[in-house]
Amino acid sequence: MSTRAKKIFLMAVVALSLNAVVTIPVSADSYQGKLDSVQVRGNDFYFFIKSKDLRLYATGEYRDVLVHAFFKKANLGIGYTPKACPAGVPGACGTVYVVAVSASSF
Repeated sequence: MSTRAKKIFLMAVVALSLNAVVTIPVSADSYQGKLDSVQVRGNDFYFFIKSKDLRLYATGEYRDVLVHAFFKKANLGIGYTPKACPAGVPGACGTVYVVAVSASSF
């Protein structure tokens, strides 16, 4: 590998690493297990985890995967960013930013 190719490769690795660091939320938490219930308020979907008194908000593809996983009773790995709960909602809340599902669960 030429010196120029090594420099380009190194720059690409650094750029991808910086991108990964920037996209990870500053304050994050995770949950592994099953969802207990789903609540729909208009276009908003909240997923409830009773054992942690946790309500997770998800949109787009995350929402679709979580709804499907709820009905399949699938085990999940969910990364979320904690956020303030809406008025009158007890417990902890968060916004989903990553979902992992075992292929055997689907």
